[in-house]
Amino acid sequence: MKPLTTLLVLTTLCFAFAAASTPAIPPTIPPATAPAPRPPRDEMLQTAMDHPSSFFFTETTTSRADEVAYELIITSARNIDGKPETIYVLPGSMRVFRADADRDDFTKKGGWYWKIHDTQGKSQLSKPGALIMVIRDLDGTVHWHCLDLDIRC
Repeated sequence: MKPLTTLLVLTTLCFAFAAASTPAIPPTIPPATAPAPRPPRDEMLQTAMDHPSSFFFTETTTSRADEVAYELIITSARNIDGKPETIYVLPGSMRVFRADADRDDFTKKGGWYWKIHDTQGKSQLSKPGALIMVIRDLDGTVHWHCLDLDIRC
């Protein structure tokens, strides 16, 4: 064997032996971080907002406010993420919201608070934290309907 060929063979064998005898060092992998927990979504509220025809009225109450030029503002409602939200209802329109049952003793009994300009009001149905459809007529009449999923055939 020629000296150069012998040197190449020996060098190759040495590297192969060194690689086989050295323990492999695993690559450093950063620890997996768990995603932040999401608050539970109110799927029923989302469905009622998207498809109100899938629900029916189980209970109704009516309010009246003569200040028809102003928005009706519901101040004790929750959004689909369960956070407090203010709901605005124009004359001649409707909205769906979840009543906030965690505000005080009145809301724990099925009530919610609203206002129109200088008029403060509160309304109540029997189910705390209910899904509510509010329909505001042009004459100042406000209809509040408790909604439940319609599973009738």
